[in-house]
Amino acid sequence: ADIIGEKRETVQAWLNQEERDERDERGERGERGRRQYENRRVKEVKAPDLFNKGVQNPIFSGPQPGEKLVSFQAVGYAGEHKEQMLDPIAIANNRPHLIVFQDDEGASSRGLYDLSGSLAKIDRQSDVDLHVSVILLSDDPVAFDPYAGMFPALLERGVDVIALSKDGREGPEAYGLDRTVSQTFVLAKDGKVVHNFVIPQGGVYADPHVLGGIADIIGEKRETVQAWLNQETTGGREVRRR
Repeated sequence: ADIIGEKRETVQAWLNQEERDERDERGERGERGRRQYENRRVKEVKAPDLFNKGVQNPIFSGPQPGEKLVSFQAVGYAGEHKEQMLDPIAIANNRPHLIVFQDDEGASSRGLYDLSGSLAKIDRQSDVDLHVSVILLSDDPVAFDPYAGMFPALLERGVDVIALSKDGREGPEAYGLDRTVSQTFVLAKDGKVVHNFVIPQGGVYADPHVLGGIADIIGEKRETVQAWLNQETTGGREVRRR
């Protein structure tokens, strides 16, 4: 700075701006690559009854098929319900209902974004109003702060409610959730559980059997939903992948 006749503060600002520009460019390339990869990856929709088929000691978490959904209290975390006490079951009002009980593990939180992409495509194609609730489980609410920037996108991509369980990591007492499990998916119709999926470590991508369960509760064939999910969106129109 001295020999070129510039103030040190000026040169420091130049260097820091260049670093910021490089970080922004890397972030943009990474996001673009992620979207391209997501679009290329073929989505499968599998029979929900084949989930955990042959597993000798399956893990049970949450209400099981045939059981009635019980109302519970949660606090809105994002969107129109933010900071409001609410009852996700009452809001769903007996519509086909997907409830995701989600801990603060990073990979499974990112998996919600992948699932929401599928939900958005299903929402565009189906005449059935699928209600989706994401219930966050943690004894420390700030644990979800690193993912808070993702939540508005989820609300734009098929998720209706994002709320924090007022019962902490255990979740609603009446639901019997396993606190060692990262994700529990409960799918219900007419207020009763149809499918229950437990993914202990969570998943970065939407599970094909969960997608099959969604097809079931909205009354669509799995092949139909799989075709929907494997269409690309370009300029507002669906383009079927060859």
